[in-house]
Amino acid sequence: MKISCEVLSDLLPLYTEGLLSNDSIELVESHIQECHGCKKELEAMGDSGNSGIHGSAEKLEKPKNRENSKNPALDTDTRTLKKIRKKIFYGKMKWVLLAILGSLVMAILLITYITAPNYLPFDEERVTVMEGVGTAVYLEFGEEVTGHDINRYENDTGQGYEYRITTWDTLWSRIRTRSSSSMIVLNPEGEAVSSIFYYTTDGQWDQLIYGRNPNPNGGSVTLPRLALNYYVTLAAVCLIVFLILRKLFQKKQKIQRFFEVGAMLFGSYLLSHGILHGLSGVSYSMLRDFTGILLLAITIFMILLIIQKHLTSQLQVSKPILN
Repeated sequence: MKISCEVLSDLLPLYTEGLLSNDSIELVESHIQECHGCKKELEAMGDSGNSGIHGSAEKLEKPKNRENSKNPALDTDTRTLKKIRKKIFYGKMKWVLLAILGSLVMAILLITYITAPNYLPFDEERVTVMEGVGTAVYLEFGEEVTGHDINRYENDTGQGYEYRITTWDTLWSRIRTRSSSSMIVLNPEGEAVSSIFYYTTDGQWDQLIYGRNPNPNGGSVTLPRLALNYYVTLAAVCLIVFLILRKLFQKKQKIQRFFEVGAMLFGSYLLSHGILHGLSGVSYSMLRDFTGILLLAITIFMILLIIQKHLTSQLQVSKPILN
């Protein structure tokens, strides 16, 4: 059985104190005979004042560990053993957390995919406009409709409101049992409804489905929101700035660490946006899209933090061997 240099580095303090079993001693010595770096680390421990067998390589054949392994002194300091157990525990928890975060990434991607809105063209069976008592106007949505969006604007005369609506279904709604149709009151506060337009996301003209057209000689198109573009631009600028500052403060580890973590945060947002939306920064469902990007970005950021910490610890362990 072979062990890594990192594991051996954890066992060396126990080896010098005679706390290892015979099998563990043989495992350590077998590794030392083959690994020059670990052998030098062992000799360095002996030179620094550790009592026992490690002052020179010749003493490896008859370590005091063999004499004391079965009957260690009762007053032996066990802090090193506790430290190793703690390190092993956190090492296991690190991989468990990575597995959980990886599963969370897959779950976010799956939920985003199956709930992505598929915008529907206008059909009277999908959207029916009905007048009620007084000025009340009702909208009835068919079974096919999973969600809808309604925007209200005051008309040019200031005596009523224009409404622009759209509907969609999702992959999830198409594979599950259909729900019954639903109805809502468009103007629950009794405001006057001058017109209702139905818009799609394919660049076509908005279609008048109720009331009068305020622009009889022309038409209008409902455009998507561009806020995601602004967020991407802001994240990209911050990433570049943090990378430059990290380079400038490379001799000051704490400050460099701060800018490094900040760069990972903004980089995670850009990566998340690219995974979910590609190069597009427009959205007809701003709240939903931004929430999905943010959740995925936070998850990716946590994964990068764990990986970065693991690589840092590996580098610290390898430094004594390289020296």
